[in-house]
Amino acid sequence: MGASLLPGHAAEGQPSSSARSRFAPELSRIRVLVPDCAVVLMSAHASAEIAAAARAMGAFDILPKPFDLDGCEQTLRQAHSTVRR
Repeated sequence: MGASLLPGHAAEGQPSSSARSRFAPELSRIRVLVPDCAVVLMSAHASAEIAAAARAMGAFDILPKPFDLDGCEQTLRQAHSTVRR
């Protein structure tokens, strides 16, 4: 698994250093360039733990690859509705 977010690999509620190094630079750059943007990531190694870590770092959600088009559309609509508020 690319990002190690399995139980015991990070302090409770904190993303592992692997997940931080994987997502944080991109999320930080996006937040600087487009602060009101809802970021949706895609990963071949998505899991509930990785999704929680990505959200804790500022992502709206993370989609697993290969992703379901209906699920992708639903997530993007939800993300869009949070930005329009």
